[in-house]
Amino acid sequence: MAAADYNFDDALNRFREFLAKNGYPTELIWVTPNDVLLTGRKLIYIKLPVPKGNLLRARELFELGMPRQLGVSFRAVCELKGVTFCYVWVPGDQSESQHASMPRDLKMSANTGESKVPARSVNSQTRWHCLKIVHRTNQALKDQLFWG
Repeated sequence: MAAADYNFDDALNRFREFLAKNGYPTELIWVTPNDVLLTGRKLIYIKLPVPKGNLLRARELFELGMPRQLGVSFRAVCELKGVTFCYVWVPGDQSESQHASMPRDLKMSANTGESKVPARSVNSQTRWHCLKIVHRTNQALKDQLFWG
């Protein structure tokens, strides 16, 4: 499919197929860096519930990114309780696109096997705030996760 032929719903269907083939649930929840906390160990915290606007933001990023033909990336962050938590990334320019080995259309990725990272949910704002303080030095890890 050419980049111009993609719409968000078609891309979601392809991503779900990709995830299923790689052992991930096909129910998706879109996250942003504000919803994810990396520990520096092999563990990710996810703040729940995620904002309702995340799906709309994912759609907007996709629709802004596809016409630019620098690539759009759908990436699974983790799975938790039968749901795949994922995000959309769009390179800012040609250099970022080349550095990330982006195709001109959709790139999908998910850790598998030993590289799959377990996750825990955090429902308490107080606990989330405390965890952010404890793990604040891991910002570079989050930048690497969300921006390659």
